[in-house]
Amino acid sequence: MSTPKDNLSGRIINKQYELLERLVHRAITDQYRARQVFTGETVLIEIFREPSVDSETRERFWQHIHSLAGVKHPHIAPILAHGETEEGRLYAVIQSVSGPTLADRLTEWQTRGTLPSSVEALRLVHALADALGVAHKAGIVHHNLRPSNIWLDDNNKPVLVDLVVPYVPLPPTPLETLRQQKMLDYASPEQRAGEMIDERSNIYSLGIILYELLAGHRPQLPISDWHIFEHRSLPREVPLEQVKPGLSRATYRLVKGCLWRQAWSRFETAEMMVKAIERAISEEEETAIIQSTHPRRLTIPRWLIYGGIVLIVAGTAVASLLLLR
Repeated sequence: MSTPKDNLSGRIINKQYELLERLVHRAITDQYRARQVFTGETVLIEIFREPSVDSETRERFWQHIHSLAGVKHPHIAPILAHGETEEGRLYAVIQSVSGPTLADRLTEWQTRGTLPSSVEALRLVHALADALGVAHKAGIVHHNLRPSNIWLDDNNKPVLVDLVVPYVPLPPTPLETLRQQKMLDYASPEQRAGEMIDERSNIYSLGIILYELLAGHRPQLPISDWHIFEHRSLPREVPLEQVKPGLSRATYRLVKGCLWRQAWSRFETAEMMVKAIERAISEEEETAIIQSTHPRRLTIPRWLIYGGIVLIVAGTAVASLLLLR
């Protein structure tokens, strides 16, 4: 649990970085907005909360640093520096992003009752999937992929800033909590079970995010827990088709391909998901063109047509009788 003593805001690290504000409180690390003392540059710093960590965690952190140093992608914030404080806290300095988080933007859209277009939503997730594909090839899996950990830059482009965070397995989610669950969480089923995760867990999280961007909320759970546990390989959410009709078949297939409960049923790689997103974007754009060039015809009910014919016939008969008189 976070306490005021845990908060390092106001401290200066190695006479170089002043920690201004804690942004994210994690299991073993915290993320701060910081200022470079000599240049005044704003940066992000991911720092271990405790001065001492076990050798395995320390080694994994340095491996992450080394792996990320070779990752170059416009949607992954680069690591600018790394080190260890005088007290022994490991830290990484990450390029700052000036905009809000995707969670902030979702709240704004939901408050105004607006959502991005299907193509805009697909392109945003495409950028994230492409970035994660590059990270996966470097052996890095995002451990907490959710809108609050995705930043948006001045051009509303998503940026991942916390790939350096070491993985800490979650304790299994209690069954009682699962029974009370009304919506799917961003964490994959295997992560909530306390198991190790791989790139398919990131694909699941991206599927939840895409569903939320398109529908305005995360997938809801209408079925019983017994059904969930008896049919573990089946998607257990309300299908996107029911809450957001009118999208392309490729878009529905894409979302479904991400949200299977069993990891082996999902897209195997981020590259496969990227290709599926590109197909969905193409179909959505084609649908938009067709709708704009061929306006939907006005449909007149048959009873109205038949009623009109009867009235015309009756009117003609009455007129004929009047003329005969």
